Amino acid sequence: MKVPFMDMWRMHAPLKEEFTKSFNSIVERNSFIKGKELDAFESEFASWVGTNKCIGVGSGHDALVLGLKALGVKDGAKVIVPAMTFISTVEAVLQAGGTPELVDVDTNGLIDLAQAEEKIKIGIKYMIPVHLYGKLVDPYKINHLIEKYNIVVMEDCAQAHGATLDNINAGTIGHASAFSFYPGKNLGALGDGGAICTNSKSVSEKIIALREHGQTEKYHHKYIGMTSRLDNMQAAFLSIKLKHMNNWNKQRINGAKLYQEKLKENSNIELKGISLAGDHVFHLLIINSKQIDKVIEQLTSDQIAFGRHYPVPIHKLECFESIGWDKLSFPSSEDIAYNSISLPLFPGITEEEISLVCQSINSSF
Repeated sequence: MKVPFMDMWRMHAPLKEEFTKSFNSIVERNSFIKGKELDAFESEFASWVGTNKCIGVGSGHDALVLGLKALGVKDGAKVIVPAMTFISTVEAVLQAGGTPELVDVDTNGLIDLAQAEEKIKIGIKYMIPVHLYGKLVDPYKINHLIEKYNIVVMEDCAQAHGATLDNINAGTIGHASAFSFYPGKNLGALGDGGAICTNSKSVSEKIIALREHGQTEKYHHKYIGMTSRLDNMQAAFLSIKLKHMNNWNKQRINGAKLYQEKLKENSNIELKGISLAGDHVFHLLIINSKQIDKVIEQLTSDQIAFGRHYPVPIHKLECFESIGWDKLSFPSSEDIAYNSISLPLFPGITEEEISLVCQSINSSF
């Protein structure tokens, strides 16, 4: 492969000695579940995001499920979600006991808040704005909806570690926020992991209980919960990597700007959200084209990797056929799903590699 879609070794190689030191320390102490490493990371990540509390859990998906439960979703409560997102956002609503209510996204792939407001007006009280691809959903509009309608907001920040707008950070807008530390994320563990951030003492206390079978003290169970804990090993690795996050996000932004420069003359493609780079941390760099098959064919021929995020919109997924969403139309979500790909972009990618990608795309036309 001439250009990989992602090469995590470029981030991890300089950190190998620190990883090994942390690993050895934890193994020697037999301190695997809960402990000083988890406590330290939760404190560090809460400070970095800008919230009072961070609760480490087993995955980003678990963070959504536990966060929704702690915020009161149950008994079929309707929750507004975008039709363009990873399936986890919607699955989490169902697994928390709620009912997903789909709305379309805007041209950048972010939830259409005007459509969401129409749903809120008829009585829906919960919403999950997804900060997709690394771009923040407008926090002023979200706060307006919270204040006007007293809705409850759970942010999906799985792709938005460090995204900001006017010094407002992803994860600080709603009542709680879910982060994923899947290895490929901007902040990724060396395995699965996730976290919930919140400023609410009562919400954080309930999540701490829910992540450990609903117990408020050992063998005293107040809620029906689950096992979902961020282990000490992953917490230690995440603490090491968190120190480099601002630099890594800057590299992503600079890479996106370089793509913009090298593709600006190509009228056959559109770079989604590229003009918003100041608050976009580019977990993914998306290009859209009515001739995307030509681009895919050329990149494949030139041995350049790419991604599809996501090739089937939520309402067209087979697992939701019984709900009947496939009869609905969400044109912006469908356009992004069918006419977009994700380009290689990661800390350590070289200018030469970006040039090869752009040459391939431009030559496809």
